[in-house]
Amino acid sequence: MKLAQKLLLPPLVCAAAALGCGAIYGVASHRQQAEVRERADDGRARQQALERVRTQLVRMRGDVFRTLALMASLDEAAVAAARKALAARGQEMQRTLATLGEAGDAPAREQVAAMTPLLADYLRQCDRAIDLSGMDPNVGIGGMRSAENTYVEAAKVLDALAARAEAQLDEQAAAAAGQALRLTLVLG
Repeated sequence: MKLAQKLLLPPLVCAAAALGCGAIYGVASHRQQAEVRERADDGRARQQALERVRTQLVRMRGDVFRTLALMASLDEAAVAAARKALAARGQEMQRTLATLGEAGDAPAREQVAAMTPLLADYLRQCDRAIDLSGMDPNVGIGGMRSAENTYVEAAKVLDALAARAEAQLDEQAAAAAGQALRLTLVLG
């Protein structure tokens, strides 16, 4: 081997190794960013679903009080429609919560499991208040006292679910940052 080739070989090998490591880093970094985006999208979808449940619960509460306030001017068909809408909204919320429970971690599943009976109780108590209000609107509004207590408990569980979802996003971001650092150090 000539002297020129011997002198050029080590820098060429180093350049090839550097380019190879750079390519590996680029591919690995792209894959990692895609995974992070996917997890972030899943987290946002969970938070949006949770916000839909919260919004539906607030609307349900408002609809029940509106129905109770207008009970004297509503006919039986309107009352039956209000009760049917209440049940339909409750079923939709139960489905959304079930989806959240399946997609969540153990603490989220526990919170969804705690929310499910609270929501069922709230629906039953609201329906009972509407039924009692058919006799006397004041009795129906008084019947909402237990529903309001259940509503407060359900709101606390929803707040805990939202906090857990936020914590999961923070954990995922920290894990992604740690992974990126390790990748950079290894390939550096």
